[in-house]
Amino acid sequence: MVAIANILLLAATVATASVLRRDATPLVNTITNQIAPQIATLQNDINGFPASGLNGTIQLESDEDTLSALLDTAAILAQEAGSFSLLDGLNVISAMAPVTTQITAFNLDLDAKKADFKAIGKEQFVLTDLQILSIRWKAFTEALVAAAPLSLVAAFQATQTTILESYAISIAVYSDAA
Repeated sequence: MVAIANILLLAATVATASVLRRDATPLVNTITNQIAPQIATLQNDINGFPASGLNGTIQLESDEDTLSALLDTAAILAQEAGSFSLLDGLNVISAMAPVTTQITAFNLDLDAKKADFKAIGKEQFVLTDLQILSIRWKAFTEALVAAAPLSLVAAFQATQTTILESYAISIAVYSDAA
């Protein structure tokens, strides 16, 4: 009798879990409340460099590590959300718009500081961080594209392309030995 009750309880749990709709709210919150502010922190780091010197590079690297972890979390949240509804997809793409602008601007400003990083022997560290972040952004944006409703796939792909091209340019800048 106990075994039958356990089986029925398990079946009810599985049936209920499959009916519950997951949404993208945790993902949108992560993008707007964690990723965007972290990119702003990175922007402040780069704006303060080279005046911040070696300590500034240490802080920049730490803040890049934080962004990397946030991107990993966001990729998991996108996967857990499953396929976005149209409304969720619109909310996610709206949250990504300023982030895309922020990270592109950050990479452009980082590119302009190559000589400063080279002067203190840190351009290779910057290159490595760029390569790691590019991989993390790719995984995150691929999860977004995979979850996007068909009508928004192109918008998510455009966001992905903009971010990844920004990283490709920065990686090329820091890969150049000159």
